[in-house]
This record gives sequence, C-alpha cells and structure tokens, in this order.
Amino acid sequence: MFPRKRQWLSRSTILFVIIASICSVPANAAPPRVIKAVPDHGDTHVDPERKEIRIEFDQDMNPDGWSICGGGPNFPEFTDKPRWVNKRVLVVPVKLQPNHAYHYSVNCPAATNFRGVSGEPAEIYPISFHTAAQSGAKPKRLSKKVNEESINKLRQLIDEAYSYRDLRKVNWDERFKQYTPKLLNARTQAAFAREAAALLAHAKDVHILVQVDSIPFASYQRSIQPNYRGALLEKLVPGFTKQNDTVSIGRFDDGIGYILIST
Repeated sequence: MFPRKRQWLSRSTILFVIIASICSVPANAAPPRVIKAVPDHGDTHVDPERKEIRIEFDQDMNPDGWSICGGGPNFPEFTDKPRWVNKRVLVVPVKLQPNHAYHYSVNCPAATNFRGVSGEPAEIYPISFHTAAQSGAKPKRLSKKVNEESINKLRQLIDEAYSYRDLRKVNWDERFKQYTPKLLNARTQAAFAREAAALLAHAKDVHILVQVDSIPFASYQRSIQPNYRGALLEKLVPGFTKQNDTVSIGRFDDGIGYILIST
C-alpha cells in the first residue's frame, strides 16, 4: 500500500501544479491598434507646411515607449521628440518637404515599444503619404455616386471572384450593410480604401488587399511574436543600423557581416 500511496500523492501534486499554473496565466489583452493618423495611410496632397503627425490608438497606452520605424529619405524628419498629449494620442513634431513621398511604421517586427497599459504590443500599422507641391492643394474629392459604383463593384468581386467567399463564413450582407454608410461618405480614394480594407478584414485572409495607385492597404494582419529583440541586436551587433523598417545591417570586428530582414 505504501508505494501506491506515494504514487497517488505524486500524481496529485503534479495535477495541482498544472492547475495552479494554468490559473496563474492571465488572458492576453486585445492588442492596441491605430484607429486614426493624420496624415493617414494613403493620403495625398498633404500640406507640406504641416508641423506634426498625430497617431491615435483605440485604447490607453503605456507612455514610457514608442517605436516609429523607418529610415532613409522617405522617413519624416523629426524636429523634436514625440510626445503623448493624452493616454491615446501621440504627436510627432516634423518638418515635411513639398512633393515628397513619406513612409514609416507604427511598430515593426524589429521594435514593438508602442504598447498598451496591459503590456501588449500594438498592431503594426504602416503609413505612406505624399505631400502636395505647395500649401493649400487639395486631393480630388469623391462623389457619392462614384462611391456607390465602387461599393457595387466591390460586392461583385466578392460574390463572383473571391474563391474563399463561402469558406470564410462571413455574412457579407451584414458586413456591407455595416460599412456602406462610411464608404458612401468617404471623401478621398485613401479614405475609401481604408474603409474597404476594414470591411474585407472580416474574412481574416492575409492575401486580400486594396491598392490605390502603388500604395497597398492590407485588410488583415496576424499578430506574431518575433523571435528576436531589436534593442538587444543594437547592443550585440557592432554598427547595427536600420536601412528602413524591414532591413538592418551590421558588421562584427572579424569582418563577418550581419543582415536582418524582419519580414
């Protein structure tokens, strides 16, 4: 009886440890996401005299960190450090050039310092925009008639050309009903594309995107945890420098080069 008793106690202890471990792990909070940026992704004719970029999140953020990724001639020139104006809005003082394409990313695989108060990293949100040749220029405005035609064409593509239409189990009637008012009121191509991408995101298909000219609008992104730490690489790799929001390079003292392609 003694060995059997020891065996039972051992199993009970293991079971207790497993249950205690499961109960002690908090559920992951929803990752923060950008709900609005000014200028936002795809915007054209941005006033080159604009002095700041504003980024707004859908939940309270940790004010101790931020990651605005990018580099090179298409990265906005900062005139001062970014600052939080409230718990959800970050302002970045910048100097913009006329008739210039800009690109940066809110968080990126190599840096995820935009985090909610729960500690969850914000979803990566790439932003590309183009300034006007001079102050005061405005993008071409869309009419509700044009938007209505575009909505009908989008629905036709979903029904007739999207091979995963039924597999994704999306109630497309409800989704179009939900987003049609916003799509009808979109004043620019970029605004329409952002709402169309939000509609298509319900399919949870990373292969669907909307494109305006050469700028893609991703509809859905999977949250992933990179298997490296950008801040640690900067300490370990001599001369570690970011070429853009995807590629970073460095070189060790023995001549061996290092390249990081983060996506």
